Amino acid sequence: MERKDFIIPLNTPSKFYQSVIDIINSSQKSDHILCNYFVVRYDEKGRDLLNALANAAKRGARVQLIVDSYGSLHKGDNGTEYPSRPLTLNILRGLTSLGVECFVYRHIFTTKFFHPYNICNWTNYSRRNHNKNFLFNLESIGKKGLIIGDSQWANEHFNHRFRGNNVYIENDHIFKKCYDYHEVLLNSDQISKAQELENFQINDNECPWGHFAFSDYRKSNWYAQSKRYFPKSIKYVSNEINFKVPSKRKTIQDHEIQLMDRAHNDIWYATPYFCPDKTMRKTFVRNRNKNLKILIAKFRNDPFIPYGTEVAAKKLIFDKVNIFEYQGRGNIHYKDLIVDDFSFIKTANGEGRSRFYNLETGVIIQDKEYARLNKINIQKDLNQASILSPQTNYISESHFAKKMAKQALCPLFYHHL
Repeated sequence: MERKDFIIPLNTPSKFYQSVIDIINSSQKSDHILCNYFVVRYDEKGRDLLNALANAAKRGARVQLIVDSYGSLHKGDNGTEYPSRPLTLNILRGLTSLGVECFVYRHIFTTKFFHPYNICNWTNYSRRNHNKNFLFNLESIGKKGLIIGDSQWANEHFNHRFRGNNVYIENDHIFKKCYDYHEVLLNSDQISKAQELENFQINDNECPWGHFAFSDYRKSNWYAQSKRYFPKSIKYVSNEINFKVPSKRKTIQDHEIQLMDRAHNDIWYATPYFCPDKTMRKTFVRNRNKNLKILIAKFRNDPFIPYGTEVAAKKLIFDKVNIFEYQGRGNIHYKDLIVDDFSFIKTANGEGRSRFYNLETGVIIQDKEYARLNKINIQKDLNQASILSPQTNYISESHFAKKMAKQALCPLFYHHL
């Protein structure tokens, strides 16, 4: 008899892509699929996801799609980092007409920081759905669980520009915890049905949703060929959805701190964005002698991250905490914390927005062999990293006025520093 409650590492883009699409294509009537992603773009990979969801709905499966307005519905030149085509409300309405339940988190009309609408509705603008959850209940074949990690449905996540890490979990309890989390989210006033939203400044001149069709897709044998791990424990955790005071909010960071403080002598922390708040900095300093390794992504191309990273990194370097910047091909995007035998695979970055504002989730997996695998993968990137020093040049721009403007605006983005 096959043992339940196992995990499969999805530490390559192809494995992540194949696993999600295979599960969607396997869904039948009475099955349930829920996709919750910060970024779904209307590029090659995004269309693959949307095509699969549309066809699953036409077969009779219950299909739900939650996207973030900032990450998915706006052009790259308006402030988002993804240059590929965004979704439009017409695309989501088209999916709805085919049976997909489409939702938008905290709809905004523009990503421009100083737009009057955003200034007057700062809470709506600043709080984003940063999740990457794929929940499935395939009653037709007896599989139930979750795929979670850092990957998103944009070409950039599949062409080796970003290095990532995801995990497939087949576990009834984790499914239930994740399902309950999304029930709270979908019943909150932060979610809108796509068909109820107005267009405003979103470009809906094209209406490509009528072209949804089953793509030429061959099912992969990733599931049968992949090594399975049977953890001692798995825990699904999340940031508090409804909160009034950001500084008192219950978040993933609380679990990060608990894990590091109880570590024996092994802490591996990797993040693409690094601007930790004071509480997290104190935790790093407190645990610096426990073989602490902090790996961060290349950060100088971001408009404001270099300013926040400089403030935080200089303080930590002064306190003898080692921070390594990845220098290899592309960039890292995974957000992992490995402590002894525990692997914390999460959606949260190492900066204050993930704690104070964003929706974030993660899983804490206790398994010695799986933790070892994650440490090996992080070490490969550490081998291509350079250590930050007091002489590190964080801000590469040479235009003085632009530097001063961004320095002045930095506290608005990273007030927690």
